[in-house]
Amino acid sequence: MIMSRKSTIITVEPPSYTTSAEKLEITGVECPYCLGRGVWHEQVGYNQYADYTCGVCKGHKKIKAVITIDWVPDE
Repeated sequence: MIMSRKSTIITVEPPSYTTSAEKLEITGVECPYCLGRGVWHEQVGYNQYADYTCGVCKGHKKIKAVITIDWVPDE
């Protein structure tokens, strides 16, 4: 089964006024590990369940991408 997914396109162009590093953030992406729930439910006994905090999003349900671009001479 094919499911929809969120896609972001970044156009990389060198800035005309500086050559320092750039930092971009893409936020609000649902955690693919816990499927945006923030926790895992695991059966540990008969009618007994334990909740474990997601190790990827740390229970926040969403993750972000931090992208750093360093402009250096092409030698």
